[in-house]
Amino acid sequence: MFIAYVESVHGWAVRVVLTVCARRKRREQGMGEPDDAILAVNAVKAQANAAFGAKKYHEANDLYTSALTLIEEASGQQHAKKDVESAAKTNGNDVEMADGSKPADVNTEANAKADAPGRKELSALQVQLLSNRAITRLKLEEYGWAIEDASRAIEMDPTFIKAYYRRGSAKYAIGRYKEALADFRVVAKLHNDKDNMAKMKDCEKRVREAAFAKAIDADDILVGVAKTIDLSTYTVDDSYTGPRLEEDEAGMPVASAAFVEQLIETFKAQKKLHIRYALQMLLQIETMLKELPNVVTVPVTGDNEITVCGDTHGQFYDLLEIFRRNGAPSKSNPYVFNGDFVDRGSFSVEVILTLFAYKLHEPDCMHLTRGNHESTGMNKIYGFEGEVRSKYTETCFRLFSEVFRALPLAYILDGSSEPGGKRAFVVHGGLFSKDDVLIEHIQALNRNCEPDSGLIAEMLWSDPQTEPGRGVSKRGIGVAFGPDVTHAWCDANNIALIVRSHEMKDEGYEIEADGRLITVFSAPNYVDQMGNKGAYIRFRADMKPDIKQFTAVPHPNVRAMQYAPNAGMYGLVCMNCSRHRYVMTTRKKTRRLESIAKGSDLAYCTTFIHHTSKYLFSKDTHAGVRERKELRSAVYKPNLLGVGMQLREVLDQGQWNAHVLRVLNTCVFPALVRRL
Repeated sequence: MFIAYVESVHGWAVRVVLTVCARRKRREQGMGEPDDAILAVNAVKAQANAAFGAKKYHEANDLYTSALTLIEEASGQQHAKKDVESAAKTNGNDVEMADGSKPADVNTEANAKADAPGRKELSALQVQLLSNRAITRLKLEEYGWAIEDASRAIEMDPTFIKAYYRRGSAKYAIGRYKEALADFRVVAKLHNDKDNMAKMKDCEKRVREAAFAKAIDADDILVGVAKTIDLSTYTVDDSYTGPRLEEDEAGMPVASAAFVEQLIETFKAQKKLHIRYALQMLLQIETMLKELPNVVTVPVTGDNEITVCGDTHGQFYDLLEIFRRNGAPSKSNPYVFNGDFVDRGSFSVEVILTLFAYKLHEPDCMHLTRGNHESTGMNKIYGFEGEVRSKYTETCFRLFSEVFRALPLAYILDGSSEPGGKRAFVVHGGLFSKDDVLIEHIQALNRNCEPDSGLIAEMLWSDPQTEPGRGVSKRGIGVAFGPDVTHAWCDANNIALIVRSHEMKDEGYEIEADGRLITVFSAPNYVDQMGNKGAYIRFRADMKPDIKQFTAVPHPNVRAMQYAPNAGMYGLVCMNCSRHRYVMTTRKKTRRLESIAKGSDLAYCTTFIHHTSKYLFSKDTHAGVRERKELRSAVYKPNLLGVGMQLREVLDQGQWNAHVLRVLNTCVFPALVRRL
């Protein structure tokens, strides 16, 4: 009850602060009183910014959408009013408004001038909201929709540089480097920003690399990597204490159970497998994978079960948690890992080598499909290339890329030989842009390529949608397919259900299309910030899903995206890149915070206060006692900064105690009343 009371009080107080501040700012600028629509939009915008700051990206996206809807409704009312007034002018003012009043004289120049500021404010708000929703969609990896929002913002205001920056980031994220470079160059002309310059240079580098690769036929280079490796040049010193691959009589590496166990313990201790053994594993696994078809059929018979896991994204310690809960992979306890083993998380090498070790030890215990992040373009952006270069060499990364091209595209879990048995199709992304694709067509594809277009790209990138039919992909690659598409494809290919991954889900899974489409995601607390659960699914021959959820486990202090270039961008973006860099540790910076708050719009202040308050009032802060006392005492002044800080503290830090209630009752509310 008390928490609910405080939360309701907080919501009321924030709305009051927003209203008061907006009115004060307009009076200072001589703009007069704002209309209700502008106040309502600003209130929702501030709530959306706060949700973004709290990493509640789905909620923020919904709130930005709500604010944009309010603007559209307000604009529609203005247009309707204008139409009525025009009709009145034509018909001699015989028309009445909806409320029974007579329309204003459209010939009055003052009316037009009075309406203009409101329209301009709504238009400016719409640009900001579109840009903010674009960055939220970047966080949600909805790159196609982010590009669409940013482009709309640019059309409305070609000088709004954040929209260029965010559109460039979204294009970069899906490998459209030349287009991204054009946006980053626009930002560089309008604003001297260090982050943008770094991204622009990185983008220029990738454009040159792409041109060079095209000129010399990069496919031929990638295919030949394995043939250039001479293992005899990689010697293992006697001082090396890690796991060692044994060799059979033919000189082929043998991954024994003891080797796999020791490998995992080595990785848990944050040590490396020697590069010689890593290369041996990759060479052997490539040979094994190349013998497999594009779609591999795995029989599920009797009382046997098979476990399907979704994206793991370099979260090695969460991978071990799956094995702890569900049992280690074995012939009697097989797994299918449905792509995206690497990138994002900073233990991708450990994840992929562990999975490969199990595959080498017992091929039938580990089945691996290719995800969209098993590609060179994604690896360059999201960290795997940097991680492999840091832990091994460039040659090793090129060999990984070659191995990824050999991964199968899908699996069929086949229980049809059993009474009541069915078949499930396991694919990373989803279905196709046309109806007539059959499994035999997939089998005929050449998978030794980058998944940039065609059926392979759609299998690895597509997502479901709730609407029937097909739509534009929110990612900018692949297609959005409806439940009717799922039903039709399953019926045409004798498939009971599709299991796919590719999307983070708050509960770790989602069931759609009347149970014929299941998304499973096995990276809990994705990139150390999303707070989601992970899941995996156990199947028997009848293909009835037995879904298991789990939560993230602690891992060593290595942040996600540690090895990614420009890790602060491309999915890990802060709302206001330059001004959020201030860390409030001194009196001077405290005054800086206050000046920013006074000179900026309220919606920005709310987000800024949210980000700084956690640091300012943290027990672990290095700020001096005097500075902390000054900040706390700010609330006892009729000062929006102090009021806002206390309000954010109440909601975000969970300090539900008598002191907070006393501050609200004795200070915050009186301060708000005084401002009214």
